[in-house]
Amino acid sequence: QADALMLPFRDGQFDVAAVAFGVRNFSSLPLGLAEMGRVVRGGGGTVVLEFSRPSGPVFGRIHDFYIRRVLPLVARVFFRGRIDAYKYLPRSIMGFLDERELAEEMGKCGLTDMDVQRLTLGTVCAYIGTKGEEEQ
Repeated sequence: QADALMLPFRDGQFDVAAVAFGVRNFSSLPLGLAEMGRVVRGGGGTVVLEFSRPSGPVFGRIHDFYIRRVLPLVARVFFRGRIDAYKYLPRSIMGFLDERELAEEMGKCGLTDMDVQRLTLGTVCAYIGTKGEEEQ
């Protein structure tokens, strides 16, 4: 365990740094992304897997309805007493950066060759960037 904004590793120690469904929770997104980049060697990769909002007019609306209305209702029925997470999740997804904005933030941290792959009909995106060789 470690603070994502202050990883206890030396510069360039890893070939890849990855986080799944966590960057929405960084207290400082720029610092967390920069720290991931710091611990990756030049030419190494950084991968972020994060929830996203589908952009299609039909599925986007279905997703919004599901995440705002259905998910909290299901949580209320099946997870009595533990529904706070199911209230937080929709708010955090809807209030987070879109795929272009997150890719830009990663680029500001020195990552290049950014590739964004939409998964599961756009409800999740994989953001893959490479740390420049000169940034060792």
